[in-house]
Amino acid sequence: NAKVRHLPDFLALEDTTTTEEAFSHAVQTALAHWQHHEHVFCESGSIKMLAEVAKSVRLLLQSVSLYLPVLQCPELLALHKKLVTHAQKWGWQDDLQSLRYLLSKKSMFNKTLSKHPAVVSYLQGRQTGLMQAHEP
Repeated sequence: NAKVRHLPDFLALEDTTTTEEAFSHAVQTALAHWQHHEHVFCESGSIKMLAEVAKSVRLLLQSVSLYLPVLQCPELLALHKKLVTHAQKWGWQDDLQSLRYLLSKKSMFNKTLSKHPAVVSYLQGRQTGLMQAHEP
C-alpha cells in the first residue's frame, strides 16, 4: 500500500543560512517530494500520489516566487514563467481528488451514493476521463 510522505510545515533554517542556501533547500525539498510521489504513482497507480506531485509543483513555484525579487536573475524569471504554466496544468488535480474522496468508502456520502448507481458510474467515468485526458 502506497504511503504519502507529507511535506514539513516549515523549513527550519539556521541563523547563518544564506538566501541562496535557503532557496536551494526549498527547491530541493520540493523536487525530492515530487520525485518520490511520481515514482510511487508510477509503481502503484495511486491517484493520491498525484495530489502530492501537484503540491510539489506549487511549493516549487512558491519558492521561486518568494526568492525571485531577492535573487533577481533572468534564468530565475524564465523558470518562474515556466512553473506558472506548469502549475496551471496541474489544476485538474483538485477535481480528481474531490472525485476520489466522493467515491471513497470513508466518504460521508458513501451511504447515499450507494443508492444511486448511475451517479456512482458517472463519477467513476469522470475520474477515469480526467486521468485519460491528462495522462499524468
